[in-house]
Amino acid sequence: MAKKKKSKGKKRSKGPRLLTIQPHVAGIDIGSEEHWGCAPPGEDGQPNVRVVRLTTKCLEEMVEWLLKLGVESVTMESTYVYWIPVYEMIEEAGLEVVLVNARQMHNVPGRKTDMQDCQWIQCLHSCGLLRGSFRPIEVICRIRAMQRQVGNLVQERTKSVQWIRHNSRRFATRAVASPRSRSRSTSHASVAN
Repeated sequence: MAKKKKSKGKKRSKGPRLLTIQPHVAGIDIGSEEHWGCAPPGEDGQPNVRVVRLTTKCLEEMVEWLLKLGVESVTMESTYVYWIPVYEMIEEAGLEVVLVNARQMHNVPGRKTDMQDCQWIQCLHSCGLLRGSFRPIEVICRIRAMQRQVGNLVQERTKSVQWIRHNSRRFATRAVASPRSRSRSTSHASVAN
């Protein structure tokens, strides 16, 4: 009898594929140093993935790439504050942007790399399985940003006033208590006469 050779890797069963509802969508994995974007697969079925740095020029190139490929909607994770410039640039270009809570994405096991992550986001979005987070309209975002800035300025003003009061008391106490300062003040007074 012939022995069967053992395969080194696990064979994955090819289960039923997910039904694509929106074919012209992209997924972006947001990172602190680079973003990974996955557009719809090419005619050959190969993934269409691109990695970009966080410079404005690179982000503009990514938006142009998405427009050139005919993407209509883009999904991205809401990772810290790194998503904000990307979101705004894509929205300015006229594309629909779906912001997804990162916790919703990380409950799925098996994804280990940024490349796989962006492909998974794109796949789930194309199947209509992602629910977007609430993002207010631009006018409300501007008002909220101004309110935050006013709050920050008031807080800084309060800190500055407290610092001035604290140090003016401290310096006033030193000036009165220091014998050198008294002798200097009397000598200046005699010179003035």
